[in-house]
Amino acid sequence: MQAVIASRIDRLAPSKKELLQTMAVIGREFPLPLIRQVAGNSQADIECTLAVLQAGEFIYEQPAFPDPEYTFNHALTQEVGYNSVLIERRKLLHERAGAAIESLYASRLDDHLEELARHYSRSDNACKAVEYLRLASDQALKCSHHAEAIAHASAALKLLQKIPSPSNRADAEFSLQLNLGMASMLVLGYSAPEVREALERAVELTRQNRPGRQTFDVIGGLFAFYLVRADLRRANRLANEMLEIAATEKSEALSIEGHLALGCSLFWLGRFAESLEHSMLCSVALPDLSPVNFVGSDTPAVALAYQAACLWHLGFPEQAAKVCSRALARADSLNHPCSAATVRQIVSKVLLFVDFHLGQQETERMIAISSEYGFRLLETVGKLYRHMATLDRRENLEDLTELAVLIRRHAEFGAEIELPTYYAALAKGYGEIGEPEKALTLVNDALNIIKETSECSMKAEFHRLKGQLLLLQTRANLDEAERWFRSGIDIAQSQQAKSWELRATTSLARLLCDSNRRDEARTLLSDIYSWFTEGFELPDLKDAKALLDELSA
Repeated sequence: MQAVIASRIDRLAPSKKELLQTMAVIGREFPLPLIRQVAGNSQADIECTLAVLQAGEFIYEQPAFPDPEYTFNHALTQEVGYNSVLIERRKLLHERAGAAIESLYASRLDDHLEELARHYSRSDNACKAVEYLRLASDQALKCSHHAEAIAHASAALKLLQKIPSPSNRADAEFSLQLNLGMASMLVLGYSAPEVREALERAVELTRQNRPGRQTFDVIGGLFAFYLVRADLRRANRLANEMLEIAATEKSEALSIEGHLALGCSLFWLGRFAESLEHSMLCSVALPDLSPVNFVGSDTPAVALAYQAACLWHLGFPEQAAKVCSRALARADSLNHPCSAATVRQIVSKVLLFVDFHLGQQETERMIAISSEYGFRLLETVGKLYRHMATLDRRENLEDLTELAVLIRRHAEFGAEIELPTYYAALAKGYGEIGEPEKALTLVNDALNIIKETSECSMKAEFHRLKGQLLLLQTRANLDEAERWFRSGIDIAQSQQAKSWELRATTSLARLLCDSNRRDEARTLLSDIYSWFTEGFELPDLKDAKALLDELSA
């Protein structure tokens, strides 16, 4: 077939063949003004040749406004025509095509970045090739097309050495390495060597007197990297450094992103009231605030999601549910898939506490978005939430085995944040199917992780859960279980985590009741229950109320 097409092209008159080859370099489709500008022939000559090529069924015309467009009849025709152009002339035509696009579409180059990147990267103009590949990578990252962002950044990095100016080369490399690192996190995982290498190189380049915004961006990238790897102390230091840069630059936009970073790290450290304070400082959109921040998502939407999580921990479940709705509405209004998936990662877990069926729906939506756009880590997290929700309603060995597989898959991404959350669901499940020893092993492993990482958002719940499992193991563990319940209450109180405090106090009150210490149980439970002002139809408060009624009978 290729030989037949090549023979037909060779039989064309030289001027007709030359125009066909020029159009093959332009692409599969090409508007008339672009053909005129690249070919440089008179309008009459071009129209005559186009008519001949149409009659020969090489191309066909597509009506368009204000000028007609043309398309090759078959992709193979374009391929054969393209390969018949000598390499040096091909490079020249690519550069002319790029220059023509710049001239014709000067007011809307953003619509043509991929074309410009393709043409200049196949020319000898390395400077423009790198610039448009960088811009195309930026654009892809903002649109949640992470695989494309990686491809464009990688292609540009290969061309860097062709840029003669060292300073221009360093400027371009900084942006490209940052894009490569940020996009690779979601596609390749946080343990991928490409992520570490890209971010470390970006850090090295920041030491070469980068402006404040560029330094801020790479520190934000590192913050996201260490946050997801649960290196929370380092993430917290980087968040504070982001705020320092924002203050130096006197930038409200940078300050908002810095407060979000600090709010995120404080949440996982178990400092919920402080996290809420910082999250509330960054939930308002600014006109000059980028829709994509250091976690590749919308800042106000993520801030609202963290507010909801903090409110649940602090004992305000109904307020948390309302803020979840605001976060989802904001994320879904942006047509930005990464924001939609990331926000659901945070709010789905909250909703599973306050509106179980809605939590399940948003979890499924998170899985669907992540699957469609290749967010493999977020897809795995969504499936973990799905199994956690299933285990909350029924426990069986098959579900527990699948959850364990997903936890291992999650670890393969290098992501350690939330690992205690998954261990808690697994331990609870094993306890309820009558395997408390296996469950206790998981709890002890999780407590070691908490000690190593300082991820304390569930520390109080793990102390309660260990007490519960000790009781399931044997009633002889009564005193030890009581100590774990009380330490869970102490931790929750130090964190102002009223929701965890309620759970731990309910467990302790039940133990005290069974030990004929009903007055003490009633006093403890009554104090924490009476603190709450909302959420009385939710399971934890209903359980506490039922036990209080029993203790008062």
